[in-house]
Amino acid sequence: MYFRALAQLDLPAEQCAYVGDGGSHELTGAEAVGLEAFLFRFPEDHSGPDPRYNPDTNWKGVTLQSLGELLMVSRRPHRGRLCANGPGR
Repeated sequence: MYFRALAQLDLPAEQCAYVGDGGSHELTGAEAVGLEAFLFRFPEDHSGPDPRYNPDTNWKGVTLQSLGELLMVSRRPHRGRLCANGPGR
């Protein structure tokens, strides 16, 4: 999935960031291919169990409360392209 997205963007992993909700071990997977990964913390919904499938509970990276924070905390220069993953929440 990561390699296909990078190929379609025609960018190397070193120039990209991955932002996700942390389900399915997506963040550790993104880091494994060289992407800078961030957890986006959606407003908590306490009406039921965690909706993420197989959450990556061992991931210790940066957590964002808004996408605007990405440009402030990223360690890499991003070329003005932001691509988001996950459900449109």
